[in-house]
Amino acid sequence: MGLTTAAAQIAIIVVGELKDILLCSMAIAHAGKLSAGWRHALIVLLGIRRWLFLPALVCTVPLLVMVEGGDALKM
Repeated sequence: MGLTTAAAQIAIIVVGELKDILLCSMAIAHAGKLSAGWRHALIVLLGIRRWLFLPALVCTVPLLVMVEGGDALKM
């Protein structure tokens, strides 16, 4: 039960992050006054969010629930 709930919650978070990354990349593409350096820096930041943060999140939370258990009141 705990792993299923955690997986559903993480799926919702991942979809929200992917939508935010898409919206940010669209804003960067349409920003007229943004210099090339800032544009590349923001693109790198979006890449880090997509290819490092999200996979780490997806791997860490189910592993933590499996190791520690799904009990929120466990001390």
